[in-house]
Amino acid sequence: MKLRSPILYPAALALIFCSLTHAAAPGFPVRKELTVGKYQIAYSEGDETLAQGIAAGVDRIFQIDPQDVPPEIELPLTELKQHRDGYLTAMCHYLHLAKPTPRMSKVYDSFIDLTERQETLVRNLQATTTKFQLWRGPELKARLEAGETIPGITMRADGSGIDSASPQDAKDFSNWLIPIMVSSRDTETGPALTDKMIGYAHAYWKILVQLRPGRVSIHTIFHETVENALIENYLPSQDRRWFCEGVANYVGYKIIEDKFGPVIARQYYDIDSQIAMYADLRPRIRLEQWTSLEAQQKLNHDDRKTRQGMANYAFATEVIFKVAAKHGADFLPRLLAEAGKTPAKKTSIKTIYRAFQKLYGEDLRSYLPGPH
Repeated sequence: MKLRSPILYPAALALIFCSLTHAAAPGFPVRKELTVGKYQIAYSEGDETLAQGIAAGVDRIFQIDPQDVPPEIELPLTELKQHRDGYLTAMCHYLHLAKPTPRMSKVYDSFIDLTERQETLVRNLQATTTKFQLWRGPELKARLEAGETIPGITMRADGSGIDSASPQDAKDFSNWLIPIMVSSRDTETGPALTDKMIGYAHAYWKILVQLRPGRVSIHTIFHETVENALIENYLPSQDRRWFCEGVANYVGYKIIEDKFGPVIARQYYDIDSQIAMYADLRPRIRLEQWTSLEAQQKLNHDDRKTRQGMANYAFATEVIFKVAAKHGADFLPRLLAEAGKTPAKKTSIKTIYRAFQKLYGEDLRSYLPGPH
């Protein structure tokens, strides 16, 4: 639906201009603030008209169609809490563990707690979020490059673009500024640009509202529990990444499939759609070169923020699905039972390769995309 152009300068809004407490950085426009009722819009000097237009249409930003709000899911957090022991036991079956370790249980509980806090945060979003920050892309980029700190906005480590992030704690939303960015591609002026920026802010808000803990969050709880159990019991080495991430995604999917069947399970994790999303990157995938998160953190890098990194997750998971399709779902507990004959502290991904070769007479690396 096309957005209606707002009426600019409505007297009823009682627009109040005031300067921000921060002095202008050398060479950059002064930042100002526009207050409209409970809402505030920070902007750079020269963008008064655009800020006023956004203020006039601020209510449109928060208008969400009820059908856009995700419905309740088949596997809510209450189910994971009520049948905690059953789900932990199911994971242990796939991981050839006699029972959950204390650490495994702790990880499961901590991710449920995190997801519950996210749920509370989302419920309080609209009541506590009242501030916006309007930026022109080139100015924002220049300020970040000059070393200026801008809350919630950072330059990517490789300099390829700008990232924005909402707070992780509900109490921080009262001071959070929703970003509204005018890029160099936004060539409109006047009411057309105002409408476009309101549309951007509305789309951003819609995403936040839809980020209520849902199917992806539930699968993530299983994923993180499984991954930590693999590292603790079988493969703590730095070359573990592709195997642990792939197995964690696969087992998370299987736990749901075993309970609800493949049609519903694919709504929580769909390997086919993941592979299709990153199909263009297949020639560049080198899973054995995928470094652990702790190794990346030492270099101040996190490839989960890159498309290449996210593609690695998909293709690592594809490997495990392919092996299971050929050898059956019990290949995994059999493989881990064999690999587990070696103490975890002495294992590496080569331990997994040798165990697979012994069990199935195949090189597990032959299932990996790209050269090996």
